[in-house]
Amino acid sequence: MVDHKEVKEEFHLLDEVFEVKSTELSKVNEAYHKIKSKYWSIIETAQEGIWVIDKNNRTIFVNQKISEMLGYSIEEILGQSPQKFLSPEFCILANDRLREHRQRVNQAIDYRFIRIDGSELWCIVPTCQLFDDNGNYFGSLGMLTDIGERKRVEEALKHANDNLENLVRDRTRELEIAYLSLKEKEERLAEAQKLANVGSFDWNIVTNEEYWSDELYHIFRLDPQFELNHNMFLNFIHPDDLEYVNHSIQEALNKKPYQIDYRIILLDGEERVIYSQGGAIFDENNQPIRMRGIVQDITERKKAEEKIQILASIVKSSNDAIGTLSSEGIITSWNKGGELVYGYSKEEILGKNVSILAPTNLSEETKMLSEFVKQNEIIQNHETKRLRKDGKIIDVSLTLSPVFDNHGRLTAISFISRDITETKIAEEKLFYEKQIQYFANFHFCINEAIRYLYIW
Repeated sequence: MVDHKEVKEEFHLLDEVFEVKSTELSKVNEAYHKIKSKYWSIIETAQEGIWVIDKNNRTIFVNQKISEMLGYSIEEILGQSPQKFLSPEFCILANDRLREHRQRVNQAIDYRFIRIDGSELWCIVPTCQLFDDNGNYFGSLGMLTDIGERKRVEEALKHANDNLENLVRDRTRELEIAYLSLKEKEERLAEAQKLANVGSFDWNIVTNEEYWSDELYHIFRLDPQFELNHNMFLNFIHPDDLEYVNHSIQEALNKKPYQIDYRIILLDGEERVIYSQGGAIFDENNQPIRMRGIVQDITERKKAEEKIQILASIVKSSNDAIGTLSSEGIITSWNKGGELVYGYSKEEILGKNVSILAPTNLSEETKMLSEFVKQNEIIQNHETKRLRKDGKIIDVSLTLSPVFDNHGRLTAISFISRDITETKIAEEKLFYEKQIQYFANFHFCINEAIRYLYIW
């Protein structure tokens, strides 16, 4: 017979156990919701976008930051492949990344996304692959950090570098042109002298009268009717050069002909530079009675020389290797920067083929670049490897330009070679430091997010 009292006690005991279990479950549930609320808050307030995809490359979770970064609502992103939001050229890279995830490979790579308004969004994306308890891959988690400002800075730096290299290249070209121009002017001067197209003078020392040719009047911008004597001539000489000119004249009177450059000041105040050559004529008593000579206005030549000196100074003081090659690839000029970059002095390198600076595996590249320039192409900021005298391989940024004569014929190839080895090392170091920093800063958040996703 059933003992109702005993059954009642058992039910009472079960009620007490149920109440205890219910209380424990309530506490567990309360703790779960607290933890969920805490880490959900972390995920939603994170400054980085959090993106989770399943093994079929479908989005199963994004935080609010992703929505803000791309301009799409969370609902518009869920269920979609990340490739839908990438710039087309990055879609293949994204597929490669998925294959790498399944092989447990983690990387941080720059991606270019396209926002809803069509603008681009550059992000660095450290990723973490997700595996179940049996080690089976079931998805990936990525952390998106906006690096648009960094990209803009990099572009600004590249633009500044380009402008600097263009300036050096242009000034090098000006140097070549100025040199050719000076050479041509000197040839014209010789022809002018041959044709007597120079000013001449004849000073009668006894009477102090002075004769000038029409061309000399033209040089001094005076009317040929203007009567001159030696003292009036001296009035045109620049005060700072007067003593030098008088000394040269006295030397000529002592049978030492002169060839000098000095400045004159015209009536309108303009300053010119002239070249003068002269000598004295002596009588039977060995006394000077006349002095004759020629005068040439060399102002433009002096300006050209000064310009060349300025350009040469720029090239000489540059830390970049700057020089020229013949059409056969022979090094014909070499600045001090060349020795800094490659270790070869001017005496060691001139006359050598430029292939001496190329690693064996890049010898064909060197020939190819020269051929491009011979076809009137300009090679700008070409990054490659080069070989120093000490055998060290360095990273360089190379600019090659054709040099033409006045008839448009290729006469040389100018080159500017900048050592960017340290820049490359710094970029790689910065990249890996940032990669480590990203993983370190968000490691805890990623782990908790993964645990939350398991629970979810």
